[in-house]
Amino acid sequence: MCMASNKQFIYAFGGLTITANGAREFSNTLHELDTVTMTWRLLNPVVGGTPPGVPDRPSFRDKAAMVYCNNALWVFAGWGTRIDRTQNNSRFVPDMSHEYVGWNNELWRFDLDTMKWNSPQCPGNPPSPWAAHTPI
Repeated sequence: MCMASNKQFIYAFGGLTITANGAREFSNTLHELDTVTMTWRLLNPVVGGTPPGVPDRPSFRDKAAMVYCNNALWVFAGWGTRIDRTQNNSRFVPDMSHEYVGWNNELWRFDLDTMKWNSPQCPGNPPSPWAAHTPI
């Protein structure tokens, strides 16, 4: 899971749980905690508008980094389910212990005004896939 804050709100994205039978369950949900009312809310993104075959939200993941900037939440990288896409120079490196999970370097932006995810076009060479890092 990763978290970010802005004023009275704390945001939590993704994460990993282990079920009773030992299976891994990754998440790509986004929650908001209002620290004034101490109330949690699931933020349901508006979907659609992406070209066919292009995802409308980040893949399921844990150990990503998230920051708040310009009324948006920015999620970078993480460890999670395989991504079979290479938009915006993103890459996936499989975990040696399991071929269906690994590290990625995807960048996603959640606009808090429109409630939509997008994967912005960023020219240049992005950082390598990684996980368990901390933003500043």
